[in-house]
Amino acid sequence: MAFAFMSGKAAALAWYFLESLNSDIESLRLYAGTHRHVFGYHRMLSKRFPFAIYYDLHKNEIRIWRVLDCRRDPHWLKLQLTRGRKL
Repeated sequence: MAFAFMSGKAAALAWYFLESLNSDIESLRLYAGTHRHVFGYHRMLSKRFPFAIYYDLHKNEIRIWRVLDCRRDPHWLKLQLTRGRKL
């Protein structure tokens, strides 16, 4: 019974997390380009969770490069953002 209760809570939290990130990403339609540059990308911090959305602008497109956990080691974050791209 406790497992079922916790599974339901975990699923609800996961859904809330995804909905929150989706809302943050949708807000880029209005605020793209206004965020601070970090490692060659614009970085928007999620409003409800410790995650950052790294993106760039190309013509009329918003291109999301990574969504990363801000609690990770800064060197790991830099590696994730610079892999496959020259700054």
